[in-house]
Amino acid sequence: IPNDIDVRIDLASAYEKEGRYDDAIRQLQVAVSLTSNNEDKELLSEFIEGLKEAKQTNWKTYRNEEYGFEVKYPENWKIDYESPDKKTITFLKWPLDFSISVVTDNLTDYEQRSRNNFKPYNEEKVTLGDVEFTKLSTIPSISDEPTKILLFTTKNNYFYRILGFSHTTFNQILSTFKFTK
Repeated sequence: IPNDIDVRIDLASAYEKEGRYDDAIRQLQVAVSLTSNNEDKELLSEFIEGLKEAKQTNWKTYRNEEYGFEVKYPENWKIDYESPDKKTITFLKWPLDFSISVVTDNLTDYEQRSRNNFKPYNEEKVTLGDVEFTKLSTIPSISDEPTKILLFTTKNNYFYRILGFSHTTFNQILSTFKFTK
């Protein structure tokens, strides 16, 4: 009789063959949590990282030359809105979305307004590419309410703001964000 870890690994393998990378990753994450063997944990974690990379090879790249950044997003997501001045772009796969905005004036005021409109929150510093961002995460008032995430930084005299909801795909998208100038 196979143990639960073997079942999870077999499921992950089947999901991977079908291109269902998120499902495969979830199964392997459960397998990692079930095993007490550190070598197995390390090996499974390497498989998870490999699946994340494989998943992103089919992603599209949005590149903003004017404001110097790019981000990859899943091929089944679409650009829902792009402002004519290229300062705001929203990506969507209903019911999930995320947006990137660039503010070119009143940077200090905009940061304070962002903080004021995003309460209550937890705050931490994170690095995207090689740039430090401030990350605000809402504190949900009810248990099944999604956590809203706001990241911002100032670079090249612009205020960059990324807004979305905490979920696996959003975190993977964030991991691809980088400045190009």
